[in-house]
Amino acid sequence: MKPACEEYNEQDDRQEHCWIIDIFPKRVSEEFNDCFSVVESWFLKEPQRSDIILKKLHFLLKLNCYMRFQGCTDMDGLSFADPDPEHLLELLTRHSLTITAERLRIRSDKDETCMVLFTGDAEVPELIRTLCITEGWYLWPA
Repeated sequence: MKPACEEYNEQDDRQEHCWIIDIFPKRVSEEFNDCFSVVESWFLKEPQRSDIILKKLHFLLKLNCYMRFQGCTDMDGLSFADPDPEHLLELLTRHSLTITAERLRIRSDKDETCMVLFTGDAEVPELIRTLCITEGWYLWPA
């Protein structure tokens, strides 16, 4: 059996698209990179970092109610499937994760304010966008 991180849509030949799940409504232009860097650094300090992690947790828990997912951590390859809230919170706090489901893959870096969605399914972004709204996230194409 392959690790969860390697299973995503191996037999699916559709074009995969990349989306950003973010606290910002769209990409910040290069003109404002200096401001963005300061703001992003602020969001990655406590207690704001914990707030971002909770938003990621709530989003992923809700997503798990619509599709089963599995995943693994980047550093030690620790695998998980349909984790309970406490376990998922611990994983999000300590690790960068790759989460896979039948029609998508999500990357969550513990040191980022956003997550990255990969999907070839045209219906997935609609569900993701709806879940984003409930947690104050935005979804935009990369």
